[in-house]
Amino acid sequence: MKRISVMSLALVCILLAHGLAHGFSCRGGFVSVGAMQEEVLRKCGEPQDVQTWVEDALNEQFLPGNLSGNIYLVPRVVQIRFERWNYNLGPNRFMPSFVFREGVLIRIIQGGYGR
Repeated sequence: MKRISVMSLALVCILLAHGLAHGFSCRGGFVSVGAMQEEVLRKCGEPQDVQTWVEDALNEQFLPGNLSGNIYLVPRVVQIRFERWNYNLGPNRFMPSFVFREGVLIRIIQGGYGR
């Protein structure tokens, strides 16, 4: 019986940790990975701090070939825009940070308690 209880508790902890990594409950509603910036802004309000940066990424583009039907794969560098929105929701709530890639929420970072 104790073994089942320990295993159940471990499973619940894993599920809770997994849920925290993919979503966050703001005053205006729940936001999760995949949300657009507009949705996060509507549900969570204006962030206290915004950090913006650009990273280069290699992208491949197919180009039509010559008369023999060859197709060429041409590598090119594209710039990807990232933003990190930081919130301070007060001393009784955790401080989330939302990381966006090209306007789409890709990561939620759970901080400590706010001030």
